[in-house]
Amino acid sequence: MTEAALAGRPGPKLFNTAAAGGRGVRAAQIPASNGHATARALATLYGRLVSCEILRPDVLDRAVAPRSEGHDEVLLARTRFALGYMLPCEIRPFAPNPRAFGYSG
Repeated sequence: MTEAALAGRPGPKLFNTAAAGGRGVRAAQIPASNGHATARALATLYGRLVSCEILRPDVLDRAVAPRSEGHDEVLLARTRFALGYMLPCEIRPFAPNPRAFGYSG
């Protein structure tokens, strides 16, 4: 489906920034969609991940190994994903390190 066709489809407003910080949105349980953290807390989490304080090195290696790569029909671009993490790709390069992982949202 083309971007123009997707834009013309009726549906929920997914990017309502006025409602994004609202109590209902923050209280909702939306898997893989509504994690909330400060920049400092998120940096701490990723720092502990890469220093293997949370996962053993072999588990982290498996968690960030590429599992999916190709055209993403939602993001309308080539993407790369690991187990729970987005990997550097043309629309989200993150860093020059090819082992970088995370999310951009």
